[in-house]
Amino acid sequence: ATQAPSAAEDSLMTQKSAEPSLEKTQAALKIIREANLTMETEQYDDDMQALRALVEENAGFITSNEEWGSGEYTRHMILNIRVPVSSLDSFMERAKAVGSVISSAITETDVTDRYTDTDRRLKAYQKQYDRVLDMMDQAQTVDELIQIESELSRLELNIEDCQGALNYWDERIQYSSVTIYVDEVKRAAQEDQPLGLQMQNALEDSWETFTENAKETLVNTYAALPYIVTWLIVLVIVGGVVLIVVLTRRRKKRK
Repeated sequence: ATQAPSAAEDSLMTQKSAEPSLEKTQAALKIIREANLTMETEQYDDDMQALRALVEENAGFITSNEEWGSGEYTRHMILNIRVPVSSLDSFMERAKAVGSVISSAITETDVTDRYTDTDRRLKAYQKQYDRVLDMMDQAQTVDELIQIESELSRLELNIEDCQGALNYWDERIQYSSVTIYVDEVKRAAQEDQPLGLQMQNALEDSWETFTENAKETLVNTYAALPYIVTWLIVLVIVGGVVLIVVLTRRRKKRK
């Protein structure tokens, strides 16, 4: 006689039968993953080169980059990057090690329902198109032929819209978008610094700011010397004229 499976064996069989369906459900999900990273760097050129090399190592590509500022510690960069979704987590971890991270985030958007609905409508439009196309051979009048062609054009537009949406989602699902903001600074922010070091850095930053402002003020004053001298001469001349007029009037009054 065949023995009935025990409760433990029955639970194990049930779990094994459920695993394929769970894997199938997870594989059917359509998830768009995107990331943002903001960092500061004291070595702008080296770190930007490291980021670009990191993109290539992860089979990604740069879609756009915007840079502004040309002086020392005034440069900024915004990188828009696409990397395979399978490499997103490792790419972000390695990118965080390049500079000093200010903030980072990874977001996930589930488009499974919209994707499935669009795919269903696409298949329905394709079936309708095939049926209407078969009706063209049966058209007996010019009006019927015109109506059939008009319906085919409408269905073609719907098919193109659905297919375009699916292609867009497929590309976004397979390649994650990453936006990286990079600011060049003289001293990058560090996490978990001792209080004494924070106070020392704050004092040094304040002194550097003061000296830079003093230098700028001195340079601007020197550049304005011709204007200052000119105005002084004008004021002296005007003052002399006024003084002469006043003295002349006093003399007349005495006489």
